[in-house]
Amino acid sequence: MPAGLARANGRIEVEHVEIAAKLPGRVAEINMREGDFVTKGAVIARLDTSELVARFAAAEASVQRAIASIGGAEAEITIREAEHNLTEVELRRASDLQQRESGTRAELERRTAQHLVAGPGSKALALP
Repeated sequence: MPAGLARANGRIEVEHVEIAAKLPGRVAEINMREGDFVTKGAVIARLDTSELVARFAAAEASVQRAIASIGGAEAEITIREAEHNLTEVELRRASDLQQRESGTRAELERRTAQHLVAGPGSKALALP
């Protein structure tokens, strides 16, 4: 045995031990009493997880709201694209009628304006 060390049998008693959990929280249950022997890996206490569970549920709800919002935005985009396509068809029809002198200039101008408003770069497409 190296110098300065001794070997002996005995018992070590500790009067004060500080323990900490990885997460802050309230202690819900203490599984040991003063004087109990503790082995490595033993559960000494359990924390109250109700606040963590509530936060997790709120985060899940937030994710679901975001997913629903994305679905609504995608549906709105589909509607706007269909409206744009319709105004394009109506503009072509009005232009054809104007060229054949069967339509009015006012109708062509109205269809042109509708097509511009429904266009992909239009500010009218801004979602709330």
